[in-house]
Amino acid sequence: MANIFNNPVKLLNETGDKFPDRVALIQPERKLLSGIEYHHLSYGELKYNVNEYIKVLKKKGVKKGDRIVLLIPFSFELYIAIIAIISIGAVAVFVEPWMMRKRYEKQIYDMDTHFVICSKKIFILLRLLGRLRRNLKYTKIPRVEKGSSGKKPITFNGIDYNDPAIVTFTTGSGNMPKTVVRSYGDLTCQLQHIAQIIHKSDTIDFITFPNLILFNISQGGTSLIPDKRYRGGVLDGEIYRKFIRRLKVGRIFTSPANLEAIFSKDVNDKIEAVYTGGGLLKRELIEKMRSVKNIQIFYGSTEVEPISTIDSKEYIKSDRCRGYNVGHPVEGVEVKIDYFDNNIGEILVKDIEDEKSTYSKKFFKTGDVGYINDYNEICLLGRINNITKYNGKYVYPFELQFELEIEGIKADIFPVQVKKHLKIVVSGVKKGERIVGIIDKLLKNHNIIDYDILFFKKIPKDPRHHSKIDMKRLRKIIETISDH
Repeated sequence: MANIFNNPVKLLNETGDKFPDRVALIQPERKLLSGIEYHHLSYGELKYNVNEYIKVLKKKGVKKGDRIVLLIPFSFELYIAIIAIISIGAVAVFVEPWMMRKRYEKQIYDMDTHFVICSKKIFILLRLLGRLRRNLKYTKIPRVEKGSSGKKPITFNGIDYNDPAIVTFTTGSGNMPKTVVRSYGDLTCQLQHIAQIIHKSDTIDFITFPNLILFNISQGGTSLIPDKRYRGGVLDGEIYRKFIRRLKVGRIFTSPANLEAIFSKDVNDKIEAVYTGGGLLKRELIEKMRSVKNIQIFYGSTEVEPISTIDSKEYIKSDRCRGYNVGHPVEGVEVKIDYFDNNIGEILVKDIEDEKSTYSKKFFKTGDVGYINDYNEICLLGRINNITKYNGKYVYPFELQFELEIEGIKADIFPVQVKKHLKIVVSGVKKGERIVGIIDKLLKNHNIIDYDILFFKKIPKDPRHHSKIDMKRLRKIIETISDH
């Protein structure tokens, strides 16, 4: 059982009282003439600014239960706003820039929201475009004041475990937008699970995952966050290598796509650990990070995170899984399989760490397909909406991808059925007899001999982690090719 985990505000109060001068957040800023500047915010300053912003929100009329849309880039201001919202007992609604598309706009517009925190220009633009509810009240972004000690404690009263805390969005298992509401109990459980795996450190941690930045603040850590230009795309590896070297970063928490950009060239030998998730971590990338002693891969879902974790050495072993091994479920999480192909099916999860969590009431779909092996490890085979059934046989994307890696082929491979024809899409490698022969062998093992191989320069990926296949776009491209 994990140690009892208090709410982030209480832990921030404790850290701010004990170590007011300890740096909580560092943010780089690129200047045209002066180069890179690094801005620091101490725990004392963070506490002070949160208290000041609580006053702003309450004066605006924000109260417990109100839903507040956050349209703020990665910044000190974002975390001041989040902690202030949590302190009041309101609900933070996270809308990433890539979500402002047609299939998300209506869902966001129709939500029962009360306030929006953004710049005045963004508010006017979105209002003119009709993307915000007419009764949504504008609230200014926090103003950061430096040099304050933060002696006054942040209050946190009257919150029940079942009260909603955070609203996020996901594409869902059927590639359709889904709104996910997490309660304060759910948030506490998630932080408990993370605390089992990630321990306190005196290092500077580079983090791009918003929830892990909040976790690190609650633990009294120092987080280097992306510069304000970052909108969730793939990082500029050259620029971020400079940040990491300059600040002697000890741990990195980011997606495989960002790790690929950072480790495309030598970083430094000061990095002690890497924590990653949200997509497949390939063998070639693990090899590039060979100087890092501890590489941990997280597997999770929107409702329950993390579900499991595994170190890189076990992850790349080929003898225990048909696809990718993502390790044993973490303590406090229960996993089962909704079978449809012998022992294979959709992975379902349930939070059993704390009965007060919303997600302890029933199993939730992850949208991922896999199975549990004889070692009680989760083996991933692909997304459920990306699984192809051809002539009565299931073809699993991750099984093909993993087999290519074992053969030393540095390529992405993806099976898709279009107009009753099986297409094997390959990117990152030129057409050749060796790659065609390997694919032939793999598919013959599944008694599949009738298919076409298409070589693409790139396979379209999701805009969030840039790792999962954008199935809708891929089908459209293949259909266009097939029609000509």
